[in-house]
Amino acid sequence: MAAAASSVPDGGADLGPQSALTLTEVLSHYYRYVSYEDLVGREPHDIAGPVLHHLRDALVRQHDDAVVSVFAPEVEHLGWSSHHSVVHVVAQDVPFLVESITAQIVRAGYAIHLVVHPIFGVERDDDGELGAITVGQSHEAAHHEAWIHVEIDRETDAAQLQQLADGIRMVLRDVRCAVDDWPKMLAQAERIAQELENTPPAIEPPEVAEASAMLRWLAADNFTFLGYREYALSGDDEDLQLRAVDGSGLGILRDNSGSSLTFSTLPAEVRRLALEPQLLVLTKANSRSTVHRSAYLDYVGVKVIDNRGKVIGERRFLGLFTAGAYNQSVRAIPYLSAKLDALLDAAGLSTASHSGREMVQFVETYPRDELFSISVSELLDVALQVANIQERRQVRVFVRPDDYARFVSVLVYLPRDRYSTSVRHAIERELIASFLGETIDYTARVSESVLARLHFIVRVPKGQRLPDIDVEDLELRVEHATRSWDDDLVDHLVDAFGEQRAAHLAKLYDRAFPESYKQDFDARAAVVDLGHIDSLVAPGDLALSLYEPFGASAGQRRFKVLSAEQAISLSVALPILARLG
Repeated sequence: MAAAASSVPDGGADLGPQSALTLTEVLSHYYRYVSYEDLVGREPHDIAGPVLHHLRDALVRQHDDAVVSVFAPEVEHLGWSSHHSVVHVVAQDVPFLVESITAQIVRAGYAIHLVVHPIFGVERDDDGELGAITVGQSHEAAHHEAWIHVEIDRETDAAQLQQLADGIRMVLRDVRCAVDDWPKMLAQAERIAQELENTPPAIEPPEVAEASAMLRWLAADNFTFLGYREYALSGDDEDLQLRAVDGSGLGILRDNSGSSLTFSTLPAEVRRLALEPQLLVLTKANSRSTVHRSAYLDYVGVKVIDNRGKVIGERRFLGLFTAGAYNQSVRAIPYLSAKLDALLDAAGLSTASHSGREMVQFVETYPRDELFSISVSELLDVALQVANIQERRQVRVFVRPDDYARFVSVLVYLPRDRYSTSVRHAIERELIASFLGETIDYTARVSESVLARLHFIVRVPKGQRLPDIDVEDLELRVEHATRSWDDDLVDHLVDAFGEQRAAHLAKLYDRAFPESYKQDFDARAAVVDLGHIDSLVAPGDLALSLYEPFGASAGQRRFKVLSAEQAISLSVALPILARLG
């Protein structure tokens, strides 16, 4: 760092009029957690340059503001350069900054090559002008600022750079709103839970107790609260509207614009569900989070139900389940524990039985997001069919449309050795085409089981209805998409030799056929060739096959020579074939 600092002329680094740090100390702190491999080979100017630029960006910053600059450094204009474009952010150090910024960059279509994230202690005057920066022990007494440096794919178009900067500013506003209002949202969850216990609505007491317990569980570090808003139903049955309650918004839902909904625009089934006096609603929102993780937001709705059992409003939380929520036992989660009990009861099983314990294990490993949304009857149907598969090498597909017709959840079970990235892509293409999907997300579970499990969420464009499809037909198409040449070989061996002999041959010749052979010959041809090979007994035996390829032009023939020993070289075979005329 001393070499980089010495490349800067006197007066080239403004560290603030009251700063006691040297440029070398600032550089060392800036790059403290950057690996040697990321800096080796860079010129001293190109190491010092980003820090000097960041210092200039940080000269003035109001307390609640963030400074964002996105640029493509060039020697001609800045005296230093990079192969990449650069994003600089100066902001108050709060949770979720780095992951939210990098997620926005990726959403914008840029790859990330380096992230530098030093925290400086900063002293500023009332106008936000930089007085001093500190590190080390004196750092504790100053305001903490995050100085974030991200190197991304090279982009020189000014409009594109501005668009990226605007997107990052929007994300930073969301982060600030969510972080500032987090305590209030937490308090709201606790308040609603207490209200349900003190003045329960006119529905079954177990449902009220479950909702209250679930809210307290969410507040116990199992949910990242990002937004909250209250809604009230107004109008008559023909013109019902769900309107935001003024002043109730918190976090990313502070802004009430565009927050009313006319029920007449909704499909009949969605209207029915919205007015059904089911106290707690757990599902996924329509949009991805701009804060923390770029995942679809988790939606927790608590319906307001009057003393006649009629829905008159909703209290809505948006956020993300924490890692702990995905790793805990289902038994530790109130809403899911009750669902598991209902499932066991519907199946007539006890946890003391082998089948009951298998059912519990099935639920524990079921996709957690899906488990929050799926009904007990739907879950039972999947559980019984999966139990019927056992460890058989089958492909099974389970489809569950979202209650609000925004997406479809698809579970695919397939033999583990068939699973690969190319197979997943083939399934994704099949699902997108079948459901006229706009986007698709997936998770995969590959364990010691003979079956792998893929979970896909296919989302359709807003306003488009989910198509009705034949699940059995979809399953056949997915099965075809996952089949390999080796799978076809086993099937044709069974047809030709029977199950016992086929199993022996499949094991004997497992991975014996090179990819070049598979590209030229289908599995049926391989079975014929295996028959020839099986006839070779003594060393030096040969099997010969003259045949007409399928779809060949008139007069075209091919000739195969199969040897019990080493391959016959072309230099030996060609002269013999030539003499045949």
